[in-house]
Amino acid sequence: MKCPTQYEFRYVKGLVMPPGIALHVGSATHVAVAANLKHKCEHDGQLMPVGAVMELARDNLSERWDIEDVYLQDDEAERGRDTMKGEAIDMAVTLSGLHAEELAPTIQPISAAHIERPFVLEVTELAFDLAGTIDVQEISCIRDTKTAKTTPSQGDVDAETQFTMYAWAASLTGNGLKFPVQVKVDALVKLKTPKAVVIESRREDWQVNALVESIKSYGRLIQAGLFPPSTNGWWCSRKWCGYASRCPYYSGRP
Repeated sequence: MKCPTQYEFRYVKGLVMPPGIALHVGSATHVAVAANLKHKCEHDGQLMPVGAVMELARDNLSERWDIEDVYLQDDEAERGRDTMKGEAIDMAVTLSGLHAEELAPTIQPISAAHIERPFVLEVTELAFDLAGTIDVQEISCIRDTKTAKTTPSQGDVDAETQFTMYAWAASLTGNGLKFPVQVKVDALVKLKTPKAVVIESRREDWQVNALVESIKSYGRLIQAGLFPPSTNGWWCSRKWCGYASRCPYYSGRP
């Protein structure tokens, strides 16, 4: 839904591009956050030492960086792979520590199984299922951890279809929530002095119905082999799309 042409490059043509630095930082931070919250569930509410959480993020990013390729922009490549690795590790360590200190003490997952919980949903009229992973499910809401360059706006969170999908899945599986489903975005913002922000939203069942109809529409495009470009979003740039250099529709954003 973000960009059908990008989907075609990745899933139809099979062109796998290496993740950029931001994705590596986000992935390592998620690993550390999930481990800390699972520890909390399995040890009577006791969190891991903050230093241990930060070390886990450091080790995960370092290992990931060494065994996977990394997509570097031109200015990043000029600064050097090792320099960028060091900065990425510093950011993942800082963000995971920030979450451990400010957010983890307030989060109460239903159980360890409700952290990074995968789901699969069937949609009639489609030849495939929908799959995803919910970061955290509490008794009364679902939560999603985001690492971001800027603070997400309330409007962005209210309109994000990702959370509508999660609300739908949470209503059907694993201690099903009732609509309206509360959503909390735990944003770790990568400012000069990083900060943690919690943004609350909710989802109604009519939003799920609208999402399902959109998914059916995109499903018909996939089955018909049609992949129109979407060039108006932030993702259509060299920074966020590894296919920009070969895409005939590329917007020209750096």
